Amino acid sequence: MPSPVGDNILFDDFNSHVVMAAACSQGPWEVTADSGGTALTVDQPGGVLRLDTDCTDDDVIMVAAGRAAWRVQDGAIDVLFRAKVDNIATVAYTIGLTDANTESSVMPWHLAACDAVTTAASTGIGFVFDTDASTDTIHTLYVDDDTDGTLTNTALAPVNATYRTYRIHLEDAGSGNQVRAEFSICCNTYYEVRTATIDRDVQLTPFVAVQNRAAAGRLFDVDYIYISGSRPDDC
Repeated sequence: MPSPVGDNILFDDFNSHVVMAAACSQGPWEVTADSGGTALTVDQPGGVLRLDTDCTDDDVIMVAAGRAAWRVQDGAIDVLFRAKVDNIATVAYTIGLTDANTESSVMPWHLAACDAVTTAASTGIGFVFDTDASTDTIHTLYVDDDTDGTLTNTALAPVNATYRTYRIHLEDAGSGNQVRAEFSICCNTYYEVRTATIDRDVQLTPFVAVQNRAAAGRLFDVDYIYISGSRPDDC
């Protein structure tokens, strides 16, 4: 169990019912969208953050912690998201850690035909599902200093309106920007990168983002976001 004193922790199960419009801050979160999408909490038991795109094709909405406050260099980072999408047809979503809490009109990363990767984030790591890709399953990836790392297929596809728990565990592997990364979905480890190349001193923030891939709205619900990171040693 992480220590509330020894670790840098953020946990939100979204019990507030305040609507968070695009291009604004609400509590610890920053919301950005390229058009009419809205992030809002909905009145369900336990609270849910809903990312609600409009019906414009390729509408993007992203929610990230307002400050990038976690560094692998300080020890270890553990981040969990429990989320679902209402319809897995014509949709893309990304979940993970990135160095910027806003992106203007694009997600931190997405896929295209032949599973080609496009990244907007300079540094980040996480999951991606994109029906524009050739393979409609969840993938993991990382990017460092604008250089894309390995894209790996988990062979697991999301299911309509079904929650999954996504976890990323990062450990500092010492000098040379080496990071040990473990990805899991619903407690099953799907991929482990023992030497992911990520700048250890870059400050990261947790985020979720969704983009519709046709002229139809998509709902992406987040039950909770949890992140803990080691603090630098005092002595």
